[in-house]
Amino acid sequence: MIRFVSCSISEGELKMSENSTEVFNIEDTFQVDDYMYFYSQMLTDEISGRDVDFLVEQIPVNPSDHILDIPCGFGRHSNRLARHAASVTGVDIQEGFIDIARKDALRQKVKCRYIAGDMRELDFKGEFDIALSLFTSFGYFDDETNQKVLQKIAKALKKGGRFCIETINRDVLLQNLKNCIIQERDGNYMIDSNRYDYLNGRIYTKRIIFRNSSLRTINFSIRLYNPTELQSLLKLEGLKTIKTFPGFCGQDMWGKSLRLLIIAEKFD
Repeated sequence: MIRFVSCSISEGELKMSENSTEVFNIEDTFQVDDYMYFYSQMLTDEISGRDVDFLVEQIPVNPSDHILDIPCGFGRHSNRLARHAASVTGVDIQEGFIDIARKDALRQKVKCRYIAGDMRELDFKGEFDIALSLFTSFGYFDDETNQKVLQKIAKALKKGGRFCIETINRDVLLQNLKNCIIQERDGNYMIDSNRYDYLNGRIYTKRIIFRNSSLRTINFSIRLYNPTELQSLLKLEGLKTIKTFPGFCGQDMWGKSLRLLIIAEKFD
């Protein structure tokens, strides 16, 4: 169950969050066991399958394509895409997610190459027809590093290759920003207190996880972009936008959807 309630994060807590997220601690923020416990309520097989159906149609995905999913998380898109493409490579910094993805690939009887690695250190050159960055997997770092991540993804693509990025639509989020979001499961709670900093375009979050009678607090932030800004960043890396969608849904949802999905083609 997910609830939206009114609560606030103090100025002192915000400053603590800002100081502590100069380097985004991905491993701490996305601790595998807690992530799988709470997010599995939202990331169901039905939703993941619907996402992949959309990608196959709109990118589109061809049987000869080689796909890079970065970061791939626990492989919920990669393993399903493996049924439609020649090969799929998933990269994620969390070895725990990689282990889950490999086991799920065996369960689904598909073949995927999974690599434990950091998106900031990608070293592929012209190997892929398609690259994916899904479910708000972009914007963890400072502006320069975020741009370098896009640069490495573009470098991994063949000329004419397609890049699909799906993330938060900043403009819509700010119209509906919730100070506090509570997720509850079986008496355990994940509580996010949020505040947006207009000067640097980042949303700062203080996350409290109360689970199995233990308490864990994490501070993190994500750089948010609107569609125009994100398209400009892609263009700097030779990626020309060819399609835009309000997430994995129809065009009539513009202005309402908290999600943003862009498909771009490598022209340089």
